[in-house]
Amino acid sequence: MSDRLREAAQSALASQLSPRFMEEHALLPLEVDATGAIVIACGRGVDPTVTDAVARVYQRPVVVVTAPAGDIQAALLAAR
Repeated sequence: MSDRLREAAQSALASQLSPRFMEEHALLPLEVDATGAIVIACGRGVDPTVTDAVARVYQRPVVVVTAPAGDIQAALLAAR
């Protein structure tokens, strides 16, 4: 999963969110799935206001998958 997170941190999807937002919420957009939803990896429980904000940015429903917060943070740092 960490390779996937590193790739996602450098993707066009990630460029649509601020690095600070992703770091503060330990999240990273991974892909748009077959149903058209944006899939985000999250390292801890995600507040509904955060998923609402992500849904507004991408104009898509959000699906949350769990990933280690440390791996998400490392991927975000590597993408800088």
